[in-house]
This record gives sequence, C-alpha cells and structure tokens, in this order.
Amino acid sequence: NPKAQDWSLFPNPLYSHILPKRLTTIIFSVFLDDILQVLYGQKTFTAARGSSVTLSCKARYDFELCGLVHVVWHNGTGKSTELTDPRKYFTTVNETVTEGNIRHRQVVTEILNLTPEDNGRYQCKAECETGETAQGHFVQVTVRRGMVVIKQALDCT
Repeated sequence: NPKAQDWSLFPNPLYSHILPKRLTTIIFSVFLDDILQVLYGQKTFTAARGSSVTLSCKARYDFELCGLVHVVWHNGTGKSTELTDPRKYFTTVNETVTEGNIRHRQVVTEILNLTPEDNGRYQCKAECETGETAQGHFVQVTVRRGMVVIKQALDCT
C-alpha cells in the first residue's frame, strides 16, 4: 500500500501532460481508496409506523494515513443531518484492527419508533482527521401505516 509520502509512485507533475487524464484520475482514486472506504449493501427498508430499522455500515481505513475517523449515518433527505439524537437513534460502534494499520469500524444505527417523518434517504459518511472523506450510496426507508411491526437489518459483510 502506498503511503502519503511515496509520491515516487505517482506521475511526476512535470510530465503529467503526456499521461492521459483518465489514467492520472484512476491512480489518484486507487490511492484514496487505500486511505478510506465506506462499505455496505444496497437496501430498501419498508417498516410499520412505531417499529424500527437498523442501518449498518463499515468504514475501512488506514490509521497511519487517516488518523482518527468520524463515521456516522446521515438523513440525506433535504439538508444532510447526522443521526445522533439518543432519544431517536441507538448507535453502536465496533472497531477491529487487521493487517498493518488497516482498521474496520462498523457503525450500526437503529432508527427507533418510526414515524412518517422518517421516510427518506439515508447515507453513511466517514471523514478522516486529515480531511479525506468517503460516503456510501443512499438507502431508502419507507414507513407504512399499520399495526404489523417489521424489523429488518442491513448486513455490511
């Protein structure tokens, strides 16, 4: 894995005019993926009013290049807001260290007591203390009227 100081692995800016722009973009993109990634399955949730849904994502990051990382689910409908209110959201975090400096942080957020206001799109976002960011795709939550309680979980493995 390249480190931030290993610029010899990347095209020399003096010669970048002879490299295709797409190749330079791909090289830079691979480098950023080595620093921080957000991973989870694509899913649509449909649940009854008053029930809950569980959102789960995993951030894979290089601690040496990223430093401390902030990973949280956001409500992406309208202005993006973090799901942090403990009266509405129950979040657990688990982190493991694998090869070298690579860490995997799993963030599981349960949206409690669903109401029609919880309809919308949700997205997991991560940010390194060094400023790099990553985010996953949107997942959709639809709240149905009715007395049947359906609980669904999103597995990020």
